[in-house]
Amino acid sequence: MANGGIIGPVQTITQAVNETITSVTATGNLALQPGTTSVQVAIISGGGGGGGDRAAGGGAGGLLNTTLSASGTVPIVVGAGGTGSGFPASCGGDGQVSTFNGTSSVGGGGGGRGDAPGRPGGSGGGGGGTSPPPAEPGGNGTACQGNNGGAGSLRGSVPVPTSACGSGGGGGAGAVGGAGIAGAFPGPGKGGAGGAGLDISPTYGNIGPTCSVFAGGGGGGTRIGAPGGAGGTGGGGAGGGGPGPCSGAGTPGVANTGGGGGGCSASGPSSAGGTGGPGIVIVKEPAVAASAPGVWAMNTVYEFVKNGEWI
Repeated sequence: MANGGIIGPVQTITQAVNETITSVTATGNLALQPGTTSVQVAIISGGGGGGGDRAAGGGAGGLLNTTLSASGTVPIVVGAGGTGSGFPASCGGDGQVSTFNGTSSVGGGGGGRGDAPGRPGGSGGGGGGTSPPPAEPGGNGTACQGNNGGAGSLRGSVPVPTSACGSGGGGGAGAVGGAGIAGAFPGPGKGGAGGAGLDISPTYGNIGPTCSVFAGGGGGGTRIGAPGGAGGTGGGGAGGGGPGPCSGAGTPGVANTGGGGGGCSASGPSSAGGTGGPGIVIVKEPAVAASAPGVWAMNTVYEFVKNGEWI
């Protein structure tokens, strides 16, 4: 192509751009920097909701950390958290998927209610505390995105009025959910802890509401006054453990962490499993060096230099 009498490539200037990290917390479009052709991205889906009635914690949303080709303006979807089970009791709802330019992770699995297993997901929901054997298992997590939920405990020979009957914690991106522990109250019975989330600060720095730890599992609920399981680090909600048969709501997962909701102690009109935390998409664009490709006429170069614009 002819450029002012010079034969050669099109004359363009690309300005230098610094490394940029963007947290996207709501569905929309993201305009990438000029010169960006690939990104490092953490795609974290919504966490699963906690189940109802001696029920388990929800699994964390899947955390997919990968490098993708991308340029221009790209669509992003941030997945909502799964609903916590209310009354009458059921399993918690699954989290919704988050996507970056069509690539997605898997929503967290809902926590199982009493006598029901956890649901599969990015990380699996915990298994509910149960009366007859066998113990209810946690749901399976997705490879390279999360872990399995913990199993619920059996009540066994412990009398119903004093049975703690702990449920399993939901899986997290960094660890499996803890198993529920059986036993009378007062005694050793308690819900399993939610699985720990994953620290992504080595890639993205200190970011988000939980200091770069994301996708923790929800804690399992426990009946009759015994303590509920702790929420997993990275936004998991704690499981309920109340003094009465219809108390002890699960704690919601932290917003924009993909944390699972805590399981409910026992179902009732005033208590429910915690809602899963909505997801987040974190985008890291590399620095772009300044460049001026092409063949340039000397008078054009002179004008850029004179104006302090030549790179």
